[in-house]
Amino acid sequence: MKRILLALLLVALIAMPAFASVQNVKVSGNVSSSWLIRNDFTFGARGEGVKEFGQNLLFTQAIVGVDADLTDNVSAKVELLNEKAWTEETDDNSDFDVHYAYMKAREFLNSAFSIIIGRQPLNYGNSLIVGRLGPNHGNAITAGGLNSVAEDFSKRTHYDAIRGIIDYDPLTVDLVYAKINANTLVGNGNQEDDVDLYGINANWKLGDERNSEVEGYVFTKIDQSLQEGALHEKADKVFTPGIRVASNPIDGLWTSAEVAWQRGTATNATSSTAADNWKREAMAAQVISSYNLPFEKTKEYNPVVTGVYTYVSGDRNPAAVRSATQVSGETWTAWDPMFEDQGGGTIYSALFNLTNAHIWQGSVAVNPIEDVTTKLTYTQLYLAKALNETGNSLTLILPDGTTQGVTTSADDKDLGSELDLDTVYNYTEDVQFGISTGMYFPGELFHENNNDVASQFIGHADVNF
Repeated sequence: MKRILLALLLVALIAMPAFASVQNVKVSGNVSSSWLIRNDFTFGARGEGVKEFGQNLLFTQAIVGVDADLTDNVSAKVELLNEKAWTEETDDNSDFDVHYAYMKAREFLNSAFSIIIGRQPLNYGNSLIVGRLGPNHGNAITAGGLNSVAEDFSKRTHYDAIRGIIDYDPLTVDLVYAKINANTLVGNGNQEDDVDLYGINANWKLGDERNSEVEGYVFTKIDQSLQEGALHEKADKVFTPGIRVASNPIDGLWTSAEVAWQRGTATNATSSTAADNWKREAMAAQVISSYNLPFEKTKEYNPVVTGVYTYVSGDRNPAAVRSATQVSGETWTAWDPMFEDQGGGTIYSALFNLTNAHIWQGSVAVNPIEDVTTKLTYTQLYLAKALNETGNSLTLILPDGTTQGVTTSADDKDLGSELDLDTVYNYTEDVQFGISTGMYFPGELFHENNNDVASQFIGHADVNF
């Protein structure tokens, strides 16, 4: 017993200088509990080999974090996250895992340069290119209690990354490197199989009365995993340059316009031949406008009208499967979703990758009574390019991480529409209650044997501390 006490005392004495060097420590967290009901997420498709997807479950997400300022220029943040469906107690979903874990050093090398190292959020512009780890709101980490359950609601969205920030106010430049997937770490054979993200993002705030800003970027995703065994001549590479401008042209009106291109090499994962690399030539564009209506009679309700148009180019074969007769040098025009974070909580975002689409969206948000916000959103979706054949030529990405092919009609681009109603009650400054309902109406593209309406209900309670 004396030895144990002596050891504890020794540890405390050694740790005292470290504790003394910490200027400020803040403990924070969040607990969110949700009830999720989903029906007909495969649009009523039935039969042998067809998955009928629906859900009725409750789940809780808990975050506990510590922020520490060691000096004026050095800080660290650690957050632990647990996500699990109620009553599901396993080793994977009962543990707290790393959510954030990074250190930040300001005035690194010079007064304008800062560096952040570790697991951290990356979010640029309107999150059309980089916002959430894992496209289609899936769980790219493949861990945690919502993995293979409701991946689009997982908060495991952050990157293991190194980020350098050059702050020459009003110009800020971010230099980014993120390890998306390390794949093989030990063993024999080809270990050049990583997936990496490189990027540079520059944001210039013009400082005018319209709060205008211009943002330019180049993000590059390199996937070497398909080169394993020298089956392919080149890695799958996506070079994505783009530009975004935003402004408040008049009081209460905010507008944003963004355009991006993709070049590089598209590699076919289903082929085992060397000459199966296509040249990428894809494009995306987005325009957003949000207007806080200035009418005196409606001022107390704070009405906000928002319109969004999104275009992402496509290819006639959405599965990206090239036939044996197609050779390298041909062009792949489908937009790669990269790491977008748009449309969270909607049915269409859970089922479809952000590619080959025209998306028109309009919404109205009001405060009908104090502390309550209600938002009604209508979304219409069309294919940018018609599919090349009938049958199971469109694949749904289901929220549990699996896929399901559905029967479609040739040459029809009507993908469908969605109607969502969201209500949030701010019970206190730190406590919220909310209800969200949505219905997706399949368009003329879908065959009559799978065009049932999909629906979704989400009730949630959140507390921050």
